[in-house]
Amino acid sequence: MTTAPRTKMLLGLLASATALRTTVPVRFINAPAGDATIDAPEGATVLDAADALGVPVGRSCLVGTCATCEVALVRDGGERVVRACVYKLRGGADEIVVDARPRDEELARMMARFSGVDDDIFRG
Repeated sequence: MTTAPRTKMLLGLLASATALRTTVPVRFINAPAGDATIDAPEGATVLDAADALGVPVGRSCLVGTCATCEVALVRDGGERVVRACVYKLRGGADEIVVDARPRDEELARMMARFSGVDDDIFRG
């Protein structure tokens, strides 16, 4: 199994950013392969962290308008729904917990047809 070009690029960016900035501990729960944790660089998006771990999070527009990537996030004891493609991680929390289950199963099913559409953009 090969790593997709976009994932390789994200892993490289995460590694570079980790050396320059502080990291934020992020734990993904309810992922298909089980819970997963990463120390993501401050300023990365939740979607960047999920991609680096291989945790599937629905996506379509990648700019926060379609709501396909909405996930529940717990930070400092408070839970809220965020759009993973635009929510930037910031330090100061002991751990950020992200529920990787799709918030809207019907929307996720409908938007799944677009999975991989942007892959050719990241091919080198």
